Amino acid sequence: MRRSSFDQMARSSWMRRFAQSLFLVLLSLLVSSHSVMAADKTNVLPNPGFEDGKSGWSIGEGDSDVLAESARTGKMGLRITNDRTKPRGSNATSASIPVTPGKPVTVSFWARTANTGAAVYVMYAGENGKGYVKDPAIKNGYPMLTLNKSGTEWKQYTKVVTPPDKARTLKLWVHTWSTAMIDADLDDFEITGLPADTKPILPNAYVAKPKPKPIDFDNIPKREKPLAIVIKLDDLKMHRKTQHPRWTRVVDYLNSKGVKGTMGMLANSLENPTPEYIQWVKKQHESGNWEIWFHGWDHATHVADDGKKYNEFNHRTFEEQKARLDKSQKLCYEHLGFHFTSFGPPGGVGNGSQDANTHRMMIEDPYMTAWIYPQPMDKIGKETMEKSNNKIIILDRVWSVGIEASVGRPHFERFVRGYLKYPDRDYFTLQGHPVMWDDYSFEQFTKIVEFLIDQGATFVLPSAYAQTLKEKHASAQ
Repeated sequence: MRRSSFDQMARSSWMRRFAQSLFLVLLSLLVSSHSVMAADKTNVLPNPGFEDGKSGWSIGEGDSDVLAESARTGKMGLRITNDRTKPRGSNATSASIPVTPGKPVTVSFWARTANTGAAVYVMYAGENGKGYVKDPAIKNGYPMLTLNKSGTEWKQYTKVVTPPDKARTLKLWVHTWSTAMIDADLDDFEITGLPADTKPILPNAYVAKPKPKPIDFDNIPKREKPLAIVIKLDDLKMHRKTQHPRWTRVVDYLNSKGVKGTMGMLANSLENPTPEYIQWVKKQHESGNWEIWFHGWDHATHVADDGKKYNEFNHRTFEEQKARLDKSQKLCYEHLGFHFTSFGPPGGVGNGSQDANTHRMMIEDPYMTAWIYPQPMDKIGKETMEKSNNKIIILDRVWSVGIEASVGRPHFERFVRGYLKYPDRDYFTLQGHPVMWDDYSFEQFTKIVEFLIDQGATFVLPSAYAQTLKEKHASAQ
């Protein structure tokens, strides 16, 4: 009996210990589950509704600001605007949030806008917030939420993102595109799915650059030295059996002003051209007011052996580049009755528009005489002129003096400011993309042209001006 009683007591004690252990395990699981839920729901972004003004954000570039009328909830909200006069758009950047690669994070916010032209990007960075880290699974490298028209109604945007390898932080970048005409309000941002004790890294407050002095347009002196202008207009190709109507508008305008211009043709548009397209191009060429130059076969980027994208005339063999030019020259002569004598390589990605094989191609082509360079003069450009005995004359570019402040976006005031910095320059090549120009952009272009006319500039064709420079080089030797 005693032994049986002892066994019962031992069994009872074991059961109590087991029950206590089970209770502790269940309690631990409950606490852990609660912690996960808390992490999932906790918004770790500082000042997500802008109730503390600009604290926790870098706000101010362009026309971004925190305003009462931009609030969805609370007292304040974010306003980003652009009127096409800001080359970098308007921007606001959040604090950086530590993340773990492979662990999903949810980004959410509310916005309202009557126009398009802005987005919220999720930007990843590496150790210590240095170096942007791209997500290889996404085309442009970074998740983005594009703002859609909603009028006065607020719309919620939500996206689950998964930080890629090497990503250690993420931040939100609210950005208007430089060519946009937009006013957008944003509020109530959230970043969830991270531990509640995540410690954000606050950005430096935005410091506005000093505004330049207003231009005194009434007292800009005319140049003592003659100034030559090459108007380099890119990307001519057939559009719905003829030229794009925006090309027609630009050509008609310059013809009405007696101003010479150039058209950079994509030669694949000559494979199966319509009579209407050929007739229009020939008419401009034969007028003597326009030069049609070689802008590439198709302007397409390509992937090289290293897995990277390159522009059409970069990272291709000499034979490949020469073949593109040769077939273009053949089609140009067959359909238009002349050969290309000027060249301007196409861009697309920011790793160069040409390489050493391109320079060799230019030297060896029997028809080429002028290279409308996509950049300032460099060592290989000078060597090309020397090796060709000035057969090839390079017309280089000044970055700050151009029709467009960014691709497709003419900017009259920026042009004038750059122009005034180079009073002794003999010539400028001014690049533009007419098909990208809406009415506002076209107006900015016409203001640039009329300013140059008033300044007494001479508008020249690249082949003719190259010959002028060649004669100057010869007489100087």
